[in-house]
Amino acid sequence: DRMKLRNPRKLYDRTCDNPICRKPIKTTYSPDRSEIVYCESCYEKEVY
Repeated sequence: DRMKLRNPRKLYDRTCDNPICRKPIKTTYSPDRSEIVYCESCYEKEVY
């Protein structure tokens, strides 16, 4: 079932993983997880 693979419905306080930015953000990815999480502006710079 796909619902079991989703992140929990909780927002965590994290900081942007871009070393230049480090802006505080809210995300569904727990700080214990290994994914890289960018703020919206850093993500757009990375992708576009």
